[in-house]
Amino acid sequence: STGVILAINDRVGAPRTLVWENEERFEGTIVSGISDEALRVDWQDRSVVVVGMGAFAVENVRTALEGGARQVTVVCRRHGTVCPKIVDYLNFASPYDEGFQHDRKSSVRTMTLWKKLYDLSGATQPECWMAKMKHEGHTISVSDIWFIAHHLKRMATVTGSVDGMFEKGVIVGSQRIEADVVVKCVGFHRNA
Repeated sequence: STGVILAINDRVGAPRTLVWENEERFEGTIVSGISDEALRVDWQDRSVVVVGMGAFAVENVRTALEGGARQVTVVCRRHGTVCPKIVDYLNFASPYDEGFQHDRKSSVRTMTLWKKLYDLSGATQPECWMAKMKHEGHTISVSDIWFIAHHLKRMATVTGSVDGMFEKGVIVGSQRIEADVVVKCVGFHRNA
């Protein structure tokens, strides 16, 4: 061999665990959004709360909606960046210059249309836009269903943290959000 590649994870550590006040009173189903726990969930005609806004949260939103969930509410501290598949595709398919940059005019056009998609669908833009593409420590999730579900009013986001639970859902500030299923996607401890 003339070289070695170490494909090790030096950033993401153990999953975060989180227990909310009165969690034991909740009458529905609570699952973690990792390790295939959501595979056993019956999503059909359920109201779902996904807690978190990273890539795992966005994937669990998709899983719930494709499984027949009636409504999905995402509870997040801040809105992560979600892009439609075409934007992700264009990023890889568009030519790069010698400095590994895309044509500025094309990039501006893509961003303008991406922002318009957020506006037309009713999805909330990330708070960091337009200064930055994504929040520090976040990834950019790819999902068409995110925008479709917002447009069809089958999905909403609520900014805040879960303060506790009640028999029929979660409490965020003074708001009670009813749910049949709660999916915890609260991230990982950082190794580095």
